Formats: sequence, structure tokens, C-alpha cells
Amino acid sequence: RTDNPAVNALLMAKRAEAEARGVAFHTVLNTPLTKPGVPSWELCAALGNLIDNALEVLALREGDRELQVAFSEDLKGYRFTVGNNGPAVAPELRERIFEPGVSTKGGAGERGMGLALVRSTMERYGGSIAVNSSEEWTAFTGWMPRG
Repeated sequence: RTDNPAVNALLMAKRAEAEARGVAFHTVLNTPLTKPGVPSWELCAALGNLIDNALEVLALREGDRELQVAFSEDLKGYRFTVGNNGPAVAPELRERIFEPGVSTKGGAGERGMGLALVRSTMERYGGSIAVNSSEEWTAFTGWMPRG
């Protein structure tokens, strides 16, 4: 558990959803997340979007499906990672995936706003978001200053 009730509630709800879908949901909490520099409701919206995206791509995977949410901190702020063992993000999309309208899931015009909103939220509060992806693991890592 963190010291942030909204984040705790989100993680509990997403864990239940993941387990209902047959996805192993892991959390690694190396910080109490006492004073994030992003308001709790906006942080939860960003995390919720990343977790929902991971659950959606994991539905495409056969066999073991894993999702991990991790939090850590340093002297300047907090880091979170939402990772999964679903399909990799294509290299040509990794730089563009945070642009409005860009989606790995098709449906041009109907999709591709979630990651743009995550990036906008993180940057509005002095933070950042990035993606690293391989055939084994995809991780979205965000950083935010202390509040």
C-alpha cells in the first residue's frame, strides 16, 4: 500500500479486473508515494489508462500474461512503471505513440488519445513519460516531481 488512498483504490480495482481476465498482476511499491507532484485524480487517470492499455494488449497473448505496476522515488521525485509481457510496440511507433490519434490497435480516428493525455498530464506537472519495448516486455515509465 501507498500513502495515497486514490492510488491504492485504483490498484485494488485493476488487480481484480486483471485477475478476472487471467492476468497476473504484480505491484512493487518502493515508496509510500506521500506527495506526488501530480494531483491524485490525474495520476490515477494516467495510471488507469496505462493499465487498461496493458490489459487490452495482453488479451492478444497466448499463455502466461503478466502486468506489473512499480513505484520508486529519488531525491527529486517519483517514478512509476507499468509493464507487461504482451506484444511489442513497433519500433516505428515508439516515438509517435504519445501523439494524438496514434494507436497500435487500429481504428484510426477512434483511438489514440489515451497516451497523448498521459503525456500531457505528466508534462503539465513537470514530469515525463517514455516507453521501452521488446518482444519480451513493454514498459511505460513516468517520472513526476515531488509535490
